[in-house]
Amino acid sequence: MDRFYLGFCNKTLWPLFHYFTSLTHYEEDYWQDYKQVNRAFAEAALRVLRADDLLWVHDYHLMLVPGLVRERLPDLPIGFFLHIPFPSYEVFRLLPRAWRVEMIEDCWARVWWGSTRTTTRGIF
Repeated sequence: MDRFYLGFCNKTLWPLFHYFTSLTHYEEDYWQDYKQVNRAFAEAALRVLRADDLLWVHDYHLMLVPGLVRERLPDLPIGFFLHIPFPSYEVFRLLPRAWRVEMIEDCWARVWWGSTRTTTRGIF
């Protein structure tokens, strides 16, 4: 859990999404734990979700959950709310390609997006 929360969430995503690129750590172990925890959350949700439910996922800690759920419930309405700014492409592309592709494909898998930041609006 430390490599998920204290690692990938707080040493990779949080600084990167806030444009602190010099503080961002790119550790494969952090990424693998992030994926594992997101899979665990998706599996827990899938155990209780019904076809007529709506899934709403919050924040950068669980950006892979929408796509993981979408694989099993392709017609389920899914929303995602990001409570931090989403970075520009120039900053987001600093993530290793495989990571950012998986994050984009999973988080934007036919998902309704919301954000508290007006700066995010211009990115989409």
